[in-house]
Amino acid sequence: MKPENALPAIALAQRFLQLQGEGIGAAQMHAATAQAFTTLSDTAAALDAYRRAIESERKHPNVRGYHYLAFAWFAATHGMTTQYDEVLAAMEQNKEDRDLIFPINQYRYFGALAMIAADVGDIDQAKRIAKNALDASSQARGPFHRYPELGLVRGSADEFHARLERLAG
Repeated sequence: MKPENALPAIALAQRFLQLQGEGIGAAQMHAATAQAFTTLSDTAAALDAYRRAIESERKHPNVRGYHYLAFAWFAATHGMTTQYDEVLAAMEQNKEDRDLIFPINQYRYFGALAMIAADVGDIDQAKRIAKNALDASSQARGPFHRYPELGLVRGSADEFHARLERLAG
């Protein structure tokens, strides 16, 4: 998100929540707010918005936005070690096997776990998990025959990906 769009995005999301309350779109609005606060480097507000997104998603279990993965990704990519217990609990409480059908979700799930393992000093575990994340990022086809590009990892040439490659050896 461009920085100049962050404040309008927050205002729109908050307006939606005022009008619609905690309906089925609330989790997505909280997640959009978290992304906007991330753009503004307001990590405390972003963390709070991710927590609200996860809680809203729990209220509507048939509407999956994978917000616990976004929360884990955010904490892992920002090295927020004090949040890791909460992140791991959110991952355990919210993950369903079907969530990992898409390579992008596998990449974020295993990537976050690898970074957390590395940050807490479990390098052997981090290495094994990083390989899973890298395998997901290299998949050329998604799970659906008619939509082979759906859910693929795009734009993984960043520092996070490079760190996964270093961890995997």
